[in-house]
Amino acid sequence: MAPVQREQLRIIHVGVGTRGKSHVRAALESGYWRPVALVDVVPDYLAAAREITGLPESACFTTVEAALDAVESEAVAIASPVTFHAQQIMAALQAGRHVLTEKCFTTSLHDAETCVAEAVRRDRKLVVVQNARLRPAMRTLRRLIQEETYGPLGLFLMSFFKPRGGPYNLSPHMHLWQQGVHELDTTLGVVQHPVRRVWGLSNNPTWCDWPSESTVQAILECDGGVSGTHLSTSNARGNGFEFRLECAEAALVAGDRGGETLRVLWGPKNRREETIPVDPYDTRGLEHHPVAQAILNGDGPGRGEGILIDMTIYRNLHEYVVEGKEPESSGRRNLDTIRLLDAIVRSTEERRAIELKGA
Repeated sequence: MAPVQREQLRIIHVGVGTRGKSHVRAALESGYWRPVALVDVVPDYLAAAREITGLPESACFTTVEAALDAVESEAVAIASPVTFHAQQIMAALQAGRHVLTEKCFTTSLHDAETCVAEAVRRDRKLVVVQNARLRPAMRTLRRLIQEETYGPLGLFLMSFFKPRGGPYNLSPHMHLWQQGVHELDTTLGVVQHPVRRVWGLSNNPTWCDWPSESTVQAILECDGGVSGTHLSTSNARGNGFEFRLECAEAALVAGDRGGETLRVLWGPKNRREETIPVDPYDTRGLEHHPVAQAILNGDGPGRGEGILIDMTIYRNLHEYVVEGKEPESSGRRNLDTIRLLDAIVRSTEERRAIELKGA
Protein backbone atom coordinates (compact mmCIF):
# COMPACT_ATOMS: atom_id res chain seq x y z
CA MET A 1 0.00 0.00 0.00
CA ALA A 2 1.43 3.37 -1.01
CA PRO A 3 1.84 6.06 1.65
CA VAL A 4 -0.99 8.56 1.93
CA GLN A 5 0.09 11.96 0.69
CA ARG A 6 0.27 14.42 3.56
CA GLU A 7 2.12 17.54 4.60
CA GLN A 8 5.39 16.49 6.21
CA LEU A 9 6.46 18.81 9.00
CA ARG A 10 10.07 19.52 9.98
CA ILE A 11 11.43 18.35 13.32
CA ILE A 12 14.66 18.75 15.30
CA HIS A 13 15.74 15.74 17.38
CA VAL A 14 17.42 16.43 20.72
CA GLY A 15 19.14 13.34 22.13
CA VAL A 16 19.67 10.80 19.34
CA GLY A 17 21.39 7.91 21.13
CA THR A 18 19.78 4.90 22.85
CA ARG A 19 16.06 5.80 23.11
CA GLY A 20 16.57 8.89 20.95
CA LYS A 21 17.62 6.75 18.00
CA SER A 22 14.18 5.11 18.08
CA HIS A 23 12.61 8.57 17.89
CA VAL A 24 14.57 9.49 14.80
CA ARG A 25 13.54 6.28 13.10
CA ALA A 26 9.87 6.58 14.11
CA ALA A 27 9.57 10.18 12.94
CA LEU A 28 11.18 9.35 9.61
CA GLU A 29 9.28 6.13 8.93
CA SER A 30 5.89 7.47 10.06
CA GLY A 31 5.66 9.61 6.94
CA TYR A 32 4.40 12.56 8.98
CA TRP A 33 7.73 14.22 9.85
CA ARG A 34 11.04 15.14 8.24
CA PRO A 35 14.06 15.32 10.58
CA VAL A 36 16.07 18.45 9.78
CA ALA A 37 18.61 18.67 12.62
CA LEU A 38 20.22 16.44 15.26
CA VAL A 39 21.42 17.45 18.73
CA ASP A 40 23.68 15.39 20.98
CA VAL A 41 27.00 15.65 22.82
CA VAL A 42 28.13 12.15 21.78
CA PRO A 43 29.72 12.10 18.29
CA ASP A 44 28.95 8.42 17.73
CA TYR A 45 25.24 9.02 18.39
CA LEU A 46 25.21 11.85 15.87
CA ALA A 47 27.00 9.72 13.29
CA ALA A 48 24.48 6.89 13.66
CA ALA A 49 21.53 9.30 13.40
CA ARG A 50 23.06 10.90 10.31
CA GLU A 51 23.23 7.47 8.70
CA ILE A 52 19.52 6.93 9.35
CA THR A 53 18.40 10.36 8.14
CA GLY A 54 20.98 11.19 5.49
CA LEU A 55 21.49 14.60 7.08
CA PRO A 56 24.85 16.36 6.59
CA GLU A 57 27.30 17.14 9.37
CA SER A 58 26.18 20.77 9.19
CA ALA A 59 22.80 19.67 10.56
CA CYS A 60 24.41 18.39 13.79
CA PHE A 61 24.64 20.44 16.99
CA THR A 62 25.62 19.98 20.63
CA THR A 63 22.94 22.25 22.12
CA VAL A 64 19.26 22.72 21.40
CA GLU A 65 19.72 26.51 21.36
CA ALA A 66 22.25 26.30 18.53
CA ALA A 67 19.96 24.09 16.47
CA LEU A 68 16.97 26.36 17.05
CA ASP A 69 18.94 29.39 15.91
CA ALA A 70 20.31 27.70 12.78
CA VAL A 71 17.51 25.47 11.47
CA GLU A 72 13.87 26.19 10.69
CA SER A 73 11.39 23.62 11.99
CA GLU A 74 7.85 23.21 13.19
CA ALA A 75 8.69 21.00 16.17
CA VAL A 76 11.36 19.61 18.46
CA ALA A 77 11.54 16.06 19.82
CA ILE A 78 13.39 15.70 23.13
CA ALA A 79 14.87 12.36 24.19
CA SER A 80 17.72 13.56 26.39
CA PRO A 81 18.28 12.57 30.05
CA VAL A 82 15.29 13.60 32.16
CA THR A 83 17.06 16.29 34.17
CA PHE A 84 17.54 18.32 30.96
CA HIS A 85 13.91 18.17 29.81
CA ALA A 86 12.54 21.30 31.46
CA GLN A 87 15.25 23.61 30.15
CA GLN A 88 15.14 22.14 26.64
CA ILE A 89 11.34 22.20 26.46
CA MET A 90 11.30 25.86 27.47
CA ALA A 91 14.00 26.74 24.92
CA ALA A 92 11.99 25.11 22.15
CA LEU A 93 8.69 26.71 23.17
CA GLN A 94 10.27 30.14 23.47
CA ALA A 95 11.65 29.69 19.96
CA GLY A 96 8.10 29.10 18.73
CA ARG A 97 8.31 25.33 18.22
CA HIS A 98 5.88 22.61 19.14
CA VAL A 99 7.40 19.99 21.45
CA LEU A 100 7.34 16.23 21.88
CA THR A 101 9.23 15.16 25.00
CA GLU A 102 10.11 11.71 26.23
CA LYS A 103 8.90 10.62 29.63
CA CYS A 104 9.33 11.76 32.20
CA PHE A 105 7.87 15.14 31.21
CA THR A 106 10.05 16.87 33.85
CA THR A 107 11.32 15.82 37.28
CA SER A 108 9.20 18.34 39.19
CA LEU A 109 5.57 19.36 39.14
CA HIS A 110 6.50 23.05 39.18
CA ASP A 111 8.60 22.67 36.02
CA ALA A 112 5.87 20.72 34.25
CA GLU A 113 3.23 23.31 35.09
CA THR A 114 5.57 26.09 33.94
CA CYS A 115 6.12 24.35 30.59
CA VAL A 116 2.39 23.82 30.06
CA ALA A 117 1.69 27.48 30.86
CA GLU A 118 4.38 28.57 28.39
CA ALA A 119 2.91 26.34 25.67
CA VAL A 120 -0.52 27.86 26.24
CA ARG A 121 0.89 31.39 26.26
CA ARG A 122 2.65 30.85 22.93
CA ASP A 123 -0.14 28.71 21.40
CA ARG A 124 2.24 25.78 20.90
CA LYS A 125 1.44 22.08 21.20
CA LEU A 126 3.20 20.05 23.88
CA VAL A 127 3.05 16.23 24.02
CA VAL A 128 4.65 13.74 26.41
CA VAL A 129 5.70 10.27 25.23
CA GLN A 130 3.80 7.73 27.32
CA ASN A 131 4.07 4.69 25.08
CA ALA A 132 3.34 2.01 27.72
CA ARG A 133 -0.32 3.02 27.93
CA LEU A 134 -0.64 2.52 24.15
CA ARG A 135 0.09 -1.22 24.17
CA PRO A 136 -2.94 -3.23 23.00
CA ALA A 137 -3.39 -5.07 26.30
CA MET A 138 -3.59 -1.78 28.18
CA ARG A 139 -5.88 -0.22 25.56
CA THR A 140 -8.19 -3.21 25.88
CA LEU A 141 -8.31 -2.91 29.67
CA ARG A 142 -9.04 0.80 29.32
CA ARG A 143 -11.96 0.09 26.99
CA LEU A 144 -13.41 -2.67 29.17
CA ILE A 145 -13.27 -0.46 32.27
CA GLN A 146 -14.77 2.51 30.42
CA GLU A 147 -17.61 0.39 29.03
CA GLU A 148 -18.11 -1.43 32.36
CA THR A 149 -18.22 -4.67 30.41
CA TYR A 150 -17.82 -6.63 33.65
CA GLY A 151 -19.49 -4.09 35.91
CA PRO A 152 -17.99 -1.07 37.67
CA LEU A 153 -14.38 -1.12 38.81
CA GLY A 154 -13.72 -1.34 42.56
CA LEU A 155 -10.12 -2.43 43.21
CA PHE A 156 -6.87 -2.68 41.26
CA LEU A 157 -3.33 -3.94 41.78
CA MET A 158 -0.30 -3.39 39.57
CA SER A 159 3.11 -4.94 40.16
CA PHE A 160 6.14 -4.47 37.92
CA PHE A 161 9.59 -6.01 38.42
CA LYS A 162 12.49 -5.05 36.17
CA PRO A 163 16.02 -6.48 36.67
CA ARG A 164 17.75 -3.54 34.99
CA GLY A 165 21.17 -4.40 36.39
CA GLY A 166 22.25 -0.84 37.13
CA PRO A 167 21.05 2.72 37.79
CA TYR A 168 19.49 5.14 35.30
CA ASN A 169 20.96 8.53 34.47
CA LEU A 170 21.33 10.32 37.78
CA SER A 171 18.18 12.00 39.03
CA PRO A 172 16.23 12.14 42.28
CA HIS A 173 13.94 9.12 42.76
CA MET A 174 15.30 7.64 39.54
CA HIS A 175 12.98 4.66 39.26
CA LEU A 176 9.89 6.78 39.91
CA TRP A 177 10.74 9.44 37.33
CA GLN A 178 12.38 7.23 34.70
CA GLN A 179 10.46 3.92 34.79
CA GLY A 180 7.71 3.97 37.41
CA VAL A 181 6.18 6.88 35.52
CA HIS A 182 5.27 4.40 32.75
CA GLU A 183 3.37 2.06 35.05
CA LEU A 184 1.70 4.82 37.05
CA ASP A 185 0.66 6.65 33.87
CA THR A 186 -0.72 3.38 32.48
CA THR A 187 -2.66 2.85 35.71
CA LEU A 188 -4.26 6.28 35.37
CA GLY A 189 -5.05 5.61 31.72
CA VAL A 190 -6.79 2.32 32.46
CA VAL A 191 -8.53 3.12 35.75
CA GLN A 192 -9.93 6.49 34.55
CA HIS A 193 -10.92 7.62 38.07
CA PRO A 194 -8.95 10.66 39.28
CA VAL A 195 -6.63 9.98 42.21
CA ARG A 196 -7.54 12.02 45.29
CA ARG A 197 -5.28 10.68 48.06
CA VAL A 198 -1.91 8.90 47.98
CA TRP A 199 0.20 7.05 50.52
CA GLY A 200 3.56 6.63 48.80
CA LEU A 201 7.07 5.35 49.41
CA SER A 202 10.02 5.78 47.06
CA ASN A 203 13.07 4.02 48.48
CA ASN A 204 15.84 1.43 48.11
CA PRO A 205 15.83 -2.06 49.58
CA THR A 206 18.45 -2.43 52.32
CA TRP A 207 20.80 -4.29 49.95
CA CYS A 208 20.50 -1.77 47.10
CA ASP A 209 23.48 0.51 46.40
CA TRP A 210 21.86 2.73 43.75
CA PRO A 211 22.57 6.48 44.12
CA SER A 212 18.85 7.25 44.32
CA GLU A 213 15.62 5.33 44.82
CA SER A 214 15.00 2.18 42.76
CA THR A 215 11.57 1.15 44.10
CA VAL A 216 8.09 2.66 44.46
CA GLN A 217 5.06 1.60 46.48
CA ALA A 218 1.78 3.48 46.64
CA ILE A 219 -1.81 3.13 47.79
CA LEU A 220 -4.15 5.22 45.65
CA GLU A 221 -7.64 6.41 46.63
CA CYS A 222 -9.67 7.50 43.60
CA ASP A 223 -13.02 9.08 42.87
CA GLY A 224 -16.05 6.81 42.91
CA GLY A 225 -14.90 4.59 45.75
CA VAL A 226 -12.16 3.01 43.60
CA SER A 227 -8.81 2.23 45.20
CA GLY A 228 -5.68 0.26 44.44
CA THR A 229 -2.04 -0.53 45.09
CA HIS A 230 1.10 -0.09 43.00
CA LEU A 231 4.50 -1.73 43.49
CA SER A 232 7.33 -1.39 40.99
CA THR A 233 11.09 -1.63 40.96
CA SER A 234 13.92 -1.44 38.44
CA ASN A 235 16.24 -3.38 40.76
CA ALA A 236 14.40 -6.72 40.80
CA ARG A 237 16.05 -10.14 40.74
CA GLY A 238 13.84 -11.22 37.83
CA ASN A 239 11.13 -9.97 35.46
CA GLY A 240 7.50 -9.79 36.53
CA PHE A 241 4.27 -7.96 35.73
CA GLU A 242 0.64 -8.22 36.69
CA PHE A 243 -2.21 -5.75 36.40
CA ARG A 244 -5.40 -6.96 38.06
CA LEU A 245 -8.66 -5.02 38.07
CA GLU A 246 -11.53 -6.25 40.25
CA CYS A 247 -14.90 -5.33 38.76
CA ALA A 248 -18.35 -6.14 40.13
CA GLU A 249 -18.82 -9.26 37.99
CA ALA A 250 -15.28 -10.43 37.20
CA ALA A 251 -11.59 -9.69 37.62
CA LEU A 252 -9.49 -8.71 34.60
CA VAL A 253 -5.86 -9.81 34.67
CA ALA A 254 -2.98 -8.87 32.37
CA GLY A 255 0.12 -10.95 33.07
CA ASP A 256 2.22 -9.33 30.35
CA ARG A 257 2.22 -5.72 29.16
CA GLY A 258 2.74 -6.94 25.62
CA GLY A 259 0.47 -9.99 25.86
CA GLU A 260 -2.04 -10.99 23.21
CA THR A 261 -4.71 -12.19 25.67
CA LEU A 262 -6.28 -11.21 29.00
CA ARG A 263 -7.68 -13.47 31.70
CA VAL A 264 -11.23 -12.98 32.95
CA LEU A 265 -11.91 -14.52 36.35
CA TRP A 266 -15.64 -14.85 36.99
CA GLY A 267 -16.99 -15.14 40.48
CA PRO A 268 -17.81 -15.65 43.14
CA LYS A 269 -20.91 -17.60 42.12
CA ASN A 270 -19.79 -19.47 39.00
CA ARG A 271 -16.00 -19.42 39.60
CA ARG A 272 -14.82 -19.90 36.05
CA GLU A 273 -12.03 -18.45 33.98
CA GLU A 274 -11.78 -17.50 30.33
CA THR A 275 -9.21 -15.92 28.04
CA ILE A 276 -10.08 -13.07 25.71
CA PRO A 277 -7.97 -11.53 22.90
CA VAL A 278 -6.70 -7.98 23.15
CA ASP A 279 -7.89 -5.32 20.73
CA PRO A 280 -6.02 -4.78 17.44
CA TYR A 281 -3.09 -2.40 17.15
CA ASP A 282 -3.85 1.16 16.12
CA THR A 283 -2.50 1.29 12.56
CA ARG A 284 -4.64 4.20 11.33
CA GLY A 285 -2.65 6.39 8.96
CA LEU A 286 0.35 4.04 9.13
CA GLU A 287 -0.88 1.28 6.83
CA HIS A 288 2.01 1.93 4.44
CA HIS A 289 4.61 0.74 6.93
CA PRO A 290 5.82 -2.92 6.71
CA VAL A 291 5.12 -3.57 10.41
CA ALA A 292 1.59 -2.18 10.10
CA GLN A 293 1.05 -4.16 6.90
CA ALA A 294 2.11 -7.37 8.64
CA ILE A 295 -0.37 -6.74 11.45
CA LEU A 296 -3.17 -5.99 9.00
CA ASN A 297 -2.35 -9.26 7.23
CA GLY A 298 -2.78 -11.15 10.50
CA ASP A 299 0.87 -11.54 11.44
CA GLY A 300 2.03 -10.68 14.95
CA PRO A 301 4.29 -7.65 15.40
CA GLY A 302 7.19 -9.60 16.89
CA ARG A 303 9.95 -7.09 17.60
CA GLY A 304 8.11 -4.43 15.60
CA GLU A 305 5.70 -3.41 18.39
CA GLY A 306 7.97 -0.64 19.64
CA ILE A 307 8.41 1.09 16.28
CA LEU A 308 4.68 0.84 15.54
CA ILE A 309 3.67 2.47 18.84
CA ASP A 310 6.35 5.14 18.40
CA MET A 311 4.97 5.91 14.95
CA THR A 312 1.46 6.31 16.37
CA ILE A 313 2.88 8.92 18.75
CA TYR A 314 4.36 10.88 15.84
CA ARG A 315 1.08 10.55 13.95
CA ASN A 316 -0.77 11.89 17.01
CA LEU A 317 1.68 14.79 17.33
CA HIS A 318 1.12 15.69 13.66
CA GLU A 319 -2.67 15.60 14.12
CA TYR A 320 -2.40 17.79 17.20
CA VAL A 321 -0.30 20.38 15.36
CA VAL A 322 -2.25 20.36 12.10
CA GLU A 323 -5.80 19.55 13.22
CA GLY A 324 -5.80 20.50 16.89
CA LYS A 325 -6.74 16.95 17.93
CA GLU A 326 -5.41 16.73 21.50
CA PRO A 327 -3.91 13.33 22.42
CA GLU A 328 -4.25 11.59 25.78
CA SER A 329 -0.69 12.50 26.71
CA SER A 330 -0.68 16.16 25.84
CA GLY A 331 1.35 18.20 28.27
CA ARG A 332 -1.84 19.51 29.87
CA ARG A 333 -3.31 16.07 30.38
CA ASN A 334 -0.02 14.53 31.49
CA LEU A 335 0.01 16.88 34.48
CA ASP A 336 -2.25 14.33 36.22
CA THR A 337 0.60 11.83 36.03
CA ILE A 338 3.19 14.33 37.25
CA ARG A 339 0.91 15.35 40.14
CA LEU A 340 0.72 11.70 41.18
CA LEU A 341 4.51 11.28 41.09
CA ASP A 342 4.95 14.52 43.00
CA ALA A 343 2.49 13.28 45.63
CA ILE A 344 4.43 10.03 46.05
CA VAL A 345 7.65 12.00 46.58
CA ARG A 346 5.98 14.30 49.12
CA SER A 347 4.36 11.37 50.90
CA THR A 348 7.78 9.72 51.17
CA GLU A 349 9.40 12.86 52.53
CA GLU A 350 6.58 13.89 54.87
CA ARG A 351 5.55 10.37 55.90
CA ARG A 352 1.86 11.07 55.48
CA ALA A 353 -0.95 10.72 52.98
CA ILE A 354 -1.09 13.47 50.36
CA GLU A 355 -4.29 15.01 49.08
CA LEU A 356 -4.13 15.79 45.36
CA LYS A 357 -5.41 19.00 43.80
CA GLY A 358 -9.08 18.92 43.05
CA ALA A 359 -9.89 16.59 45.94
